[in-house]
Amino acid sequence: MRPKAILGLVAHVMRSKEFSPPPTVVFAVLLVATTVVALAVVTPTEARVTRLIIDRIESPTFGGVSIGSGGQYEKLVGQIFGEMEPHDPLNAVIVDIELAPRKARGNVEYVADFYILKPVDLARGNGRLLWEVNNRGNKLALSWFGDAPGTDDPTTAAESGKSIPS
Repeated sequence: MRPKAILGLVAHVMRSKEFSPPPTVVFAVLLVATTVVALAVVTPTEARVTRLIIDRIESPTFGGVSIGSGGQYEKLVGQIFGEMEPHDPLNAVIVDIELAPRKARGNVEYVADFYILKPVDLARGNGRLLWEVNNRGNKLALSWFGDAPGTDDPTTAAESGKSIPS
């Protein structure tokens, strides 16, 4: 069934005099219909993670000092590997992707470094994520938000700054 037909059917049922559902049901039906239409219209594309390697864990880091309500923090450092379709129009913005070597399935492999600072006890965290997209390895968030000295691998208590954003 085409997306227009689905929406037309839903609209017809909702306008019917014999059908008078409560507003929450109307909302749920519209939400489901909109989701079905969106999934029918979207062209499937895929970039997927194929491997994750944790090279180093420091627990606790920052010399074991407690930082705010989050307590002690630990550091996880590693790499994430993935594949993407080089001919997908969404990937056309990637410089020279057409020249990249292909894997067996015809996809291009990518690698990215990750650096995670998190409370040792997640229950003490605030449930938020501060995501910094770095440039050339420079980690700036701790210096921006916590007056920490700039470093690419904050490890000592002094390098943690005054606080981690909460």
